[in-house]
Amino acid sequence: SIMNTLHSINKNPSQTIYHSGLKNYDASKINTVSNEKYHRVQVGETLTQIEKKYNIPVGSLKVMNQLKSDTIKPGEALLISK
Repeated sequence: SIMNTLHSINKNPSQTIYHSGLKNYDASKINTVSNEKYHRVQVGETLTQIEKKYNIPVGSLKVMNQLKSDTIKPGEALLISK
């Protein structure tokens, strides 16, 4: 089931699933259980580069991903579309 898949991805045995907990997991697995689209942050990549690639303002990326600063880390999966 979708819930079992989400629990497996999040390594979370409880019944509670938190969206923010998904952002650091394998984006390819996340895409199989939702219509949301994610971008995997590459080494040296910035929010400005991601903004240009997807035509999404940095401010929107920050709100969608609950980012408090412009700092992103390689390997992070950022939500780019709902």
